[in-house]
Amino acid sequence: MEQARKVAMSFFCETIRSRGGIPRLQLVWDGESTTTRGGSSPAFYVFNRMDSDGFVIISGDDVTMPILGYSCSNHFVVENMPPNLLDWMDELRNQINAVREEHVVGTSYISKAWTRASDAIGTPIVKLTTALWDQQAPFNRLSPTTSDGKSITGCVATAMAIIMQYYQWPDQGVGTVPVYTLQADKNTQIPSKTFDRPYVWSKMPVKVDKNSDTDIKDEVATLIYDCGIISKSQFGRKSTWAYYENALEGMIKYMKYNKGTHMQNRATRVMSEWHQMLRKELDAKRPILYTASTKSGGGHMFVIDGYTQENYYHVNWGWSGSSNGYYLLTVMDPSNPGSGSSSGGYTQEQAAFFNLIPDKDGTSAFTDNLVLIRKEVNGVYYEGLVMDAVNIQPEQEFKISIGAVNNIGRSAFDGNLRIALVGKNGTIKEYISEEIPVKYPADSYHSETDCFCKITLPIKAGDRIRVYYKGKYSEDWEYLRGGSLLKSEIILKEEDMPLEKMTSFAYDKKNKKISLKTCPQVEYQVLSLTNNVVFSGITNDDNPEIRIDTSELIDREYVIVLRKKIEDEDEYEEKRIRFAIGNQNKK
Repeated sequence: MEQARKVAMSFFCETIRSRGGIPRLQLVWDGESTTTRGGSSPAFYVFNRMDSDGFVIISGDDVTMPILGYSCSNHFVVENMPPNLLDWMDELRNQINAVREEHVVGTSYISKAWTRASDAIGTPIVKLTTALWDQQAPFNRLSPTTSDGKSITGCVATAMAIIMQYYQWPDQGVGTVPVYTLQADKNTQIPSKTFDRPYVWSKMPVKVDKNSDTDIKDEVATLIYDCGIISKSQFGRKSTWAYYENALEGMIKYMKYNKGTHMQNRATRVMSEWHQMLRKELDAKRPILYTASTKSGGGHMFVIDGYTQENYYHVNWGWSGSSNGYYLLTVMDPSNPGSGSSSGGYTQEQAAFFNLIPDKDGTSAFTDNLVLIRKEVNGVYYEGLVMDAVNIQPEQEFKISIGAVNNIGRSAFDGNLRIALVGKNGTIKEYISEEIPVKYPADSYHSETDCFCKITLPIKAGDRIRVYYKGKYSEDWEYLRGGSLLKSEIILKEEDMPLEKMTSFAYDKKNKKISLKTCPQVEYQVLSLTNNVVFSGITNDDNPEIRIDTSELIDREYVIVLRKKIEDEDEYEEKRIRFAIGNQNKK
């Protein structure tokens, strides 16, 4: 804990607001309980500033990023913590413990972050102003009373309402929400409602509390209740939940929001691409409805309304501003392009709604949105792409089976699938199948589709097979993605690992020998500073190691030059390693 306290102290001392005084910190939570506390140290520590506003969450293991979350304007409130934040922190604990169990090694980026934590968070780039609303009184004034008492609004309804308050839209809902009965309380029926009055946005300010005027509390409570019923919320005193798909459907059907809004899962993107997608939304001044699911099956929704240069995202938990702040979406290196798309235990299921904006003129169009899913049908497991041959060669015919395909769009898909040969950089090199016409109803899956293929181009390192789709709402062919546990592409020829990643340097002080392990078939030279070749050679396939006896060297400094031919190209990759020799007896 002392190391965590030092990092927390350093963080606040190095921030602009803290200059001129030493911050006073209090450990308010370490995430552990009597049931979770074991022999290992806590996964994280939460410190509040006692002399000012602010909190910081420090990781309990230096293999992850040091700062998991922070704020310079709010305290972290442990008592009556919002359920979505509580589960988020529980997942962080699971991720860090999984990293420990798997003995994951931290990157150089993470090591550097621990030396100066304040630099790792980056400068805030975008911060939108969103409502500091809640799930409890006075926001649940219209929520039904069930058999266990007065229900809360639920994180889904509150997050939806926060988005609507930001846009001050709709002017008025449309249509009639039908009656429905609660699943867990058959005695409670939610009555139908026709939207026949406008919303008074001037009476829905960013901050509302128990002391606000009655008309303000009524207006806000009406909006949040309406968000609850259009998403078919299952109301309860301790927990109110709703399906994310119902929330989106309700906003489009009853609240006049963009039909082209689409949900994307984080697991279908590498982390660098996911950051780009989120940043694009926020740069366009569009707050994001964001979801996170736990391994136990629970799920929560909240609002992301800002980000920093180093990919910390500002979260509005929908709990009157309590614990709002900047949080990492993954405990691992956020600069790592692939982190977050791993199948390891230190990832969390997350999704976001993109292009969620008002449809004020009613002209928006649906989007096509297909994904691969893991599905069991009649005892058969479908887990992505399956190829009926190995070691494919040009002009050879083979079959690709695709399954299962899920239409998560809000309308029926009517279009085509097609298989493509894709290069290592993701560029389509050629289509290798005919267009396969398919039709999928909205929110449905199809177990299997077979495509017959033939490649005509030479297969190069990094080439792969992917499936693309194009429907009546698509302008271009879209990559049919799947989660991290699915096979959404088939690698035909493994890409060469670069010298930088495959080369390690070690020095035996006792025997004065350098061991340089690298790739097979690497040309090497040891040069003096005057560029004289001391010796040279080529590494072999069985043991690609270069051994240098420094006791036989005369000069003080040398350079090792490694050259490796890039497969399928007429170019070479080069790496230079400079080393110096200390005082030693020369022969």
